[in-house]
Amino acid sequence: MFCWNHIKEDFKFWLKGKVDSDNIKIYIDHLNQMLHSDNEEEFLETKMKLTSKWTPVVLEHFNKHISPAIQNHSGKWLIEKYPGMFDPYSGITNNLSESMNAVLKRENDWKELPVDLLALGFYYIQNFENYEILRGRSGLGNYHLKKEFSRAFISPSDVIFPKRIVSPDEVIEYLKNDKPLFQSNSFQSDTDPLGNLNSQEIIKQTNSDENTSTNQVKLENNEVIVNQQPVIQYPTDSSQQSLARFIVDNHLITLVPQQGAFIVNGRKGKYCVTLFPKETCQCESSSTCFHILAAKMSIGLQSTQTNNVVSLRALSKNSKKKIDKKSGRKQPRTNDYGIEFEPAPDSQFSINTPLKQKLMTTPSTNGSIKPNKTPKISTEFSTPKSKKKLELSVIEEDAEGETHIIDEKKNSTEINKSLPVKKRKIDDINLDEMETPTKKTKTLSDLLG
Repeated sequence: MFCWNHIKEDFKFWLKGKVDSDNIKIYIDHLNQMLHSDNEEEFLETKMKLTSKWTPVVLEHFNKHISPAIQNHSGKWLIEKYPGMFDPYSGITNNLSESMNAVLKRENDWKELPVDLLALGFYYIQNFENYEILRGRSGLGNYHLKKEFSRAFISPSDVIFPKRIVSPDEVIEYLKNDKPLFQSNSFQSDTDPLGNLNSQEIIKQTNSDENTSTNQVKLENNEVIVNQQPVIQYPTDSSQQSLARFIVDNHLITLVPQQGAFIVNGRKGKYCVTLFPKETCQCESSSTCFHILAAKMSIGLQSTQTNNVVSLRALSKNSKKKIDKKSGRKQPRTNDYGIEFEPAPDSQFSINTPLKQKLMTTPSTNGSIKPNKTPKISTEFSTPKSKKKLELSVIEEDAEGETHIIDEKKNSTEINKSLPVKKRKIDDINLDEMETPTKKTKTLSDLLG
């Protein structure tokens, strides 16, 4: 089986420099459609339909390298023969870390784990799977070689089996409880590999107290003893938290009030640990070691590190591209429709498709000839409007009884120019004796009335 991710990445790498960068996404989308074909006939039909618009250079490379790999090793119809192998989104991948991660996460209910616990879990699960593979290659166990892979057979006498085997159930229990499980109960293979293989099961053995040598050393209250010989055998392959809990449970830590410190029995001796004002330890570790964690745990001070609660829905939403998110308006998004593209100029689709001829063509003009426009006849009439103000004329009657039409505006200006005006003070003016020019003139309405 060939990995789908590697097929797509190889095809994408080959397309760089040979086609436009905007068209690479289209070619990968066509490849993904062909990979999801339910059978070989559908694959060939989809291939003929999609590749007809490809450029000949890309089509030649696809027919030579990628198409045989899909038909013989990576087609959906081939993967579905093996239950539990095909994924509707990613197809099939051959990344070992992904499969091991999926196994560990399924067993751990998809919860977050510290890095040291995760590494231990990977190590023991991988060791267990390797043990089962070795048994299968030797013709023993639950797995057997197929006839086409008979050349991979190994004689049981030539197999070197791992000494410590831990079943996945015990690994998950250790990770969930965070206890030094390997100190008390562990799975170990027999010293004789053939005897263990004939039984086809892993024998559970317990470590006796004789295997652990504990040398009791008395601690003086006024003296700090450092870098002594190992006084106790610690559990191997354990996390920081589990080692700290092991120290507290077995009373391997002592408080020295005079020094304001703790004495911790470590693997290589005794170490002085202080928590205030700064966390320090005399071991070689540059970060927070399990000696400091044990000192905190002994006085009920738990680690302040807390894992933030992550919403998987928010993570999946933020991981999408901007064009894939909701637009916020009542209109379709960019990716709601299929990808529209134009076929390559040298593709079979462009060569076999005749050009559409235009039925009528109108000659273009330079603008010198203008068409005659028929005038529109309007039955509506508008009253002319003027911005000028209306000026009234004044009729004046002289002594002989003749009337003269005098412009009021001109008359007022002439009177102001001809008649001299004597300057008088405001207090001397009697408003009642003043005569305005309008009293001597008569309007046209007075004469006619």
